[in-house]
Amino acid sequence: MLTVRPRAAPSAGTRGAMRATGFAHRNQDEFRVLRDAERAGGPFLVARDAGDGLRAFPLCDAGRPLSVGRQEGCDVLLDWDERVSRIHATLEPEAGDWSVVDAGRSLNGTYVNGERVARRVRLRDRDMLRMGGVDLLFRRPRYATSAATAEMTEDPRLAMLLGSLTARERAILGALCASMDPVSGGPPAANSVIAEAVGIEVPNVKAALTVLFQKFGLTAEEPSVKRQRLAELALLHGVAVPGRSGG
Repeated sequence: MLTVRPRAAPSAGTRGAMRATGFAHRNQDEFRVLRDAERAGGPFLVARDAGDGLRAFPLCDAGRPLSVGRQEGCDVLLDWDERVSRIHATLEPEAGDWSVVDAGRSLNGTYVNGERVARRVRLRDRDMLRMGGVDLLFRRPRYATSAATAEMTEDPRLAMLLGSLTARERAILGALCASMDPVSGGPPAANSVIAEAVGIEVPNVKAALTVLFQKFGLTAEEPSVKRQRLAELALLHGVAVPGRSGG
């Protein structure tokens, strides 16, 4: 039976600290690593290895716990840090969620958002884990469980939809996502920022976004939600690249 130790969700300040630890992509290769992990649609871990390269570890529900450690054969292999135990912890799926389990086998312990795991902790999106000297970010993208997005991803008309986007619409989507990151998150850009980046007036941005909401099937969503979903879909399908506005 799963015992969940009460704990607060990471605060905005905590998430800002997570961004500072270096999980944001630094080049196009790292962006593709993150994008591909998100496109797979399931939860994943992100870490930087000894060479400071970004790695993503998809968590596949194989009906058994996944091992984490530096021993060859571990499902999540962290073999570049001697402070990580051979079998450091396990990740266990249950009812669509994931928990990290450390029953005291690891020498240096397992931490979630700075708190040591006494036995197990259920993970939430953007939780920060530390095993030995390795920091890992747990990601469970919202759109992985979003019916609207799953429908969009699997729709065979997707290529036609993406092909119908005008140069201006692509520029607006690029500006919308420019401040975002596929791992660390962040809100989409405001209309005034988009207008300045694309070189048009704010009313024209609003009108273009209304058309884009219709194209992506988001008209029934709440205003703040559909704006976020639109940005997530643009990133998911490679229409926009975080950190670089369209033009």
